Amino acid sequence: PPLPSTHLPLKVAPPQQYDGAMDKADIFINQLILYFMGRNITNDHDKVICALSYMQQGSAARWARGVTQAIEGIPREQVEWKVFLKEFKEYFGDPNPQATAQFKISSLKQGSHTAEEFVSSFRELARDTGYNDVALVEKFKHRLNSSLVDKIYALPEMPTNLEGWISWACKLDR
Repeated sequence: PPLPSTHLPLKVAPPQQYDGAMDKADIFINQLILYFMGRNITNDHDKVICALSYMQQGSAARWARGVTQAIEGIPREQVEWKVFLKEFKEYFGDPNPQATAQFKISSLKQGSHTAEEFVSSFRELARDTGYNDVALVEKFKHRLNSSLVDKIYALPEMPTNLEGWISWACKLDR
């Protein structure tokens, strides 16, 4: 006979309270999805109610109040997570994430950060810019500390792509 399951419930951090900030909208949704998965929340109505319960500050609280009033009188099975998510993204989401990422990557500088810290921030933005590898290499070189760029230029064989630049920047910064 199979052994009894000793699988304990997954400990998942609850989402942080959401205040309506556009730059935190995707993070909030990601936190919710992880929370739903960890807590095995699969019902659309329960997902929406849970999400609304973490929207108690700023413009998110006002929006949540309106949504709560709208769903209060309808049957549970008519509340759809997809509809909630679409309306949430229309209201709080970035209308042009590519342009935002392009602006942020152009403003990014290594400064006093390690190459690894800089690379982490750079990669996070790079995937949303729509830039190809050649353009990303140019952005990377111009945002990296000049002393590190000089060390890479002094190599016997220059890196030819972004991953090469990243690899050498991290190695030479140590």
